[in-house]
Amino acid sequence: MWLHLPLWGATLLSWTLGTAPVSRHCGFLEYWDSKCGCCRRCLERFGPPSCPDYEFTRHCGLSDRGDHLDFPFARCPPGLCNKDRAEQCSQCLDHPQPPSLPHPNPQQPETVAPKPSVLWNRCLLENVTISTKSASASLGSPGPSDEPPISPRPWAPQQLPPTLAHQPLSRLLDELEVLEELVVLLDPEPGLRGGSVWGTTRHLAARYGLPASWTTFAYSLRPAHSPLRALLETVTARDPAAPLGQLADHLSQLGRGDALAVLHKLRC
Repeated sequence: MWLHLPLWGATLLSWTLGTAPVSRHCGFLEYWDSKCGCCRRCLERFGPPSCPDYEFTRHCGLSDRGDHLDFPFARCPPGLCNKDRAEQCSQCLDHPQPPSLPHPNPQQPETVAPKPSVLWNRCLLENVTISTKSASASLGSPGPSDEPPISPRPWAPQQLPPTLAHQPLSRLLDELEVLEELVVLLDPEPGLRGGSVWGTTRHLAARYGLPASWTTFAYSLRPAHSPLRALLETVTARDPAAPLGQLADHLSQLGRGDALAVLHKLRC
């Protein structure tokens, strides 16, 4: 909770001063990647909304300088739903639109608006890469990009197998290859080396109830000691029976499908 207070304060202040993120370069569902000088989809960085009935905020809360001025996700407005965790909410099925009036000219066929495309969802299921160029065109970004195809962040909505979820969290400390992959994904500070601004080891520590002062101290030990490893050691020392399934739940709630996919590499 305490970890969220500065972000809430920054969000309220940004809206009060009129400094909410409005990109000069990118569409609503994109953010400006100053490192490569191009627009990227919010979906590539954060994955789909981690909870039903939530959608991406404008530019996923990022300014063109990379500052996080708002949360990446927000609850759907009244009357809109997002059960499928699409990028944006749509009309709820239990609140159908009123029937449209007949077309004044019966000889002229009425134009039917095409249904919104959910190509990213299908591509994720089929493990197909989506290029930055096609994403920019679909979302109305200023121009094409010559970037190579980029795979979206893996999304694993299923939880760990029961036989694996009930195993102790301390097992991760012995699985060095899996632990190293999680360290690379979760330890980077927001915005550094392309690290995610949401769902890092800092946020994971807050999920486990550790205070911000502990997290600050753990990060001060880098690079000699990984904050994620320190977190696992602290949690398992406090509760030796802490299960892997609890970690999987936290990662899922934080929208870290990539880290959740790494956990699936553990053998039952």
